[in-house]
Amino acid sequence: IPQLANILLLLLLVYAMFSVLAVNLFGTTKYAARLGPTANFGNWVKAMQVCYQMVTGDEWMTLMEDCSVQPPSCMDRFDREHFALIGQEWPFGDREDYRFGDCGSMTAPFFFMAFKIVCEAIMLNLFIGMILDNFSFITDEVALVEHPQWKTGASSDQVAELSDAFRRFDAETGFMSISALNALMCTLHQPLGFRNQEDQIEFTERDRVTHLMIRCELNVIRRAEYNQEDHRAALPIYRRVFVRREKRRRFEQAVSFDDVMYTLLFWRKPQMVPNRLKYERAQQRIPETVAMAQKLIIAGFFRMLVAERVQDLVVSKLNKRAALKAWSNGDVARQRRTLHIATEKSKEKEYADKNEMPYEEVTVPPSSFSLCKFAHQLERPSHILTQYQAIREMKVKVPKPYHGIEAFSNHASKDFVVLRFVDAAYADVFPGYVIADITQCTWGGWVQNNLQNDTLLEPSCTLIRGGNTKSTVKKGGGGGEG
Repeated sequence: IPQLANILLLLLLVYAMFSVLAVNLFGTTKYAARLGPTANFGNWVKAMQVCYQMVTGDEWMTLMEDCSVQPPSCMDRFDREHFALIGQEWPFGDREDYRFGDCGSMTAPFFFMAFKIVCEAIMLNLFIGMILDNFSFITDEVALVEHPQWKTGASSDQVAELSDAFRRFDAETGFMSISALNALMCTLHQPLGFRNQEDQIEFTERDRVTHLMIRCELNVIRRAEYNQEDHRAALPIYRRVFVRREKRRRFEQAVSFDDVMYTLLFWRKPQMVPNRLKYERAQQRIPETVAMAQKLIIAGFFRMLVAERVQDLVVSKLNKRAALKAWSNGDVARQRRTLHIATEKSKEKEYADKNEMPYEEVTVPPSSFSLCKFAHQLERPSHILTQYQAIREMKVKVPKPYHGIEAFSNHASKDFVVLRFVDAAYADVFPGYVIADITQCTWGGWVQNNLQNDTLLEPSCTLIRGGNTKSTVKKGGGGGEG
C-alpha cells in the first residue's frame, strides 16, 4: 500500500504539471474536429480529464492536430488592427483589444509526444511494474527451495513459525517482555533460535555472546522509546494531539515483533542484512549496545555474588533440615511422638467435622504466659543433678515414664534446668549447654499425657484435649506456656 500510494501521488503530480502547461498553451484554441466541449483545455480540471483521455488513446493524434492550428485557419490576436487587415469591422464595439487569439501552438507535437512518452510509456509502466513486483512473491515461493539455515532466504512456513512462536509470549498484545527472550530463542529453530533440526537445544559460547548482545540492543531500543515518551509528555497539549499515540503495552519492558525479529536477524543472520544498514547500525546503535552489554556484565557479576551467598545460606539450611530429618528417623522416641501428634490432629479434625465448626476454632489460645530465661554455656556445670538421679531420689521400685515428668516438675520450680541439643541440626549451632530459668512458670493449662511407652508433657490448646485430659501437672487458668 505505501508503494502504491507513492506511485499514485507521483502520477498525479506529473499529470498536474502537464495540465498546467496545456492550459497556458491551448486554453483559448478554437474548437475543431476533436477539440471541443468534451475535450478542451479551458481550465485545469478539464485539462486533467483530457490527459486521462490521451493516456487511454482517445484520438490523441486528432487532438494534437487541432491544437496545432495556425493562421489563416485561426486568428492569432483579437484586436482592431487585425480586423482591419482582413477587411472586417471591429465587432465588439467600445471593448478594448484582446491580447490573445484562438490559434494553437507550433509546440503542440512536442507537448503531446512528451506527454505520451512520460505519462504512458514510463509512468504507467512504472505503476504496472510495481504491481507485478508485489505479486512476484507467488512465483518466488514456488521456485524457492527451503533451507534450514536460510541460505536462500526464509520461506513462508519459516516466517509463520516466527509469528507463532512470538504469539506464545505476547499475551495477544503484539509486544513481548525482554525477560522472555531466552524462552523465545529456545523455542525457535536455527538460525534465529537455538533448536537444531533434531529439535534439540544447542547453546555454544557464540550463542551466549549473541544472546547477550540481542538482549542489550532490545534494552537500548526500549530506552529510546522511554525517552520519546518523556519528550511527548513534555510537549504542550495542542502539540500532543498531532503526535501518534502508541499501543498500550501490558508488559513494562516490552518490545514489538518487528524490533525483536530485526534484532535477531542482525545478530544471528547478518549475511541477510544489506551493507548500508550494517554501516548505519555501526554508527548509531552498536556503541550503545556495547555500553549496555558492559553494564549488564557488571550487574550480572554482582548478582552472581549475591546468588552464591544466598545459595550457601539455603544449602546450609537444607543440610540442617536433612540432618534433623535423619536424626528424627533414627530416634525411636521421636517417631512415637510424631505418630502421636498426627493421631491427635486427626481426632481434632473429626471433632471439628462432627460439631460442624472450622478446624481453626478447635484451637484454644492461651490465657496467660510465663517468662522463661535462657543462657548459653559451653562447659557443663559442676554441680548438676541428672534426670536419672532425680528419679532415684523418688525411691520408686519400678520407674515409669511419668516419674521423669514428676521429677522434672518438682525440681524445675526451684532449680535451674540444664538443656542440651542432641539433634545434628542444632548441635553445631549451639554447642555446649543451655541454662533455663523456668522457676516462674506456672504450668497453667499443661497436661500430662500417659501413653503406653511414653509420658508427654504438652499444652492443652484444643477443646478435645482440654476435655479428655488424664491428669494435669498444676491447675491454673488458661494455657500458659513455659
